Amino acid sequence: MKRTVLFLIFLACSVFLFGANDLKENVGNRMAFATSSNFTFSSQEIRLDNVTLDVQVADTQARMEQGLQFSDPLPYNQGMLFVPSSPEVLPMWMPNMKFALDMIWFDSNGNVLHIEKNVPPCTFADLSKCPIYNQNGQPSKYALEVTSGFVDKYNITTNSKLAISIPEFGPLVGITIATALVSAIILSQKFKFHF
Repeated sequence: MKRTVLFLIFLACSVFLFGANDLKENVGNRMAFATSSNFTFSSQEIRLDNVTLDVQVADTQARMEQGLQFSDPLPYNQGMLFVPSSPEVLPMWMPNMKFALDMIWFDSNGNVLHIEKNVPPCTFADLSKCPIYNQNGQPSKYALEVTSGFVDKYNITTNSKLAISIPEFGPLVGITIATALVSAIILSQKFKFHF
């Protein structure tokens, strides 16, 4: 009897683990959108102080190089989050941009390292003349690009804090965990098994 209950608990945990991975992939695929014909970016909800943003995630070298080039201006509740595989200096530049940006760099704890406000698009035909921002900055775990004016509008400072929710531990997965625990308790009572 105890083996049956343990097997059922193991089975519920396995379904949860594999289901959470599928959930993450399906949500990511549903939320993907393109900024150019060649790239798609997944979407992620983040918070910067008390402001919630839906950001496109640039998490590969190719996506980071593409960035927001050719994109139309974004509302203040959207942006792009650059996420290198490990902290590194994240220089930014503005070729092929249609609008000015505010840029914010963060460490791995979400603390602001540097802010650039009202960065204009580069209009030089010779891209080598485009300014590079944060070229000599500190290694960053994240960089955020938002429409110019965001930093002033929401009073973002070096004391601001970035919070990133982890999709695989979102509300649906919490419900799955609760359901698995309740099922395990009911089964243990039915078969007189105690933890």
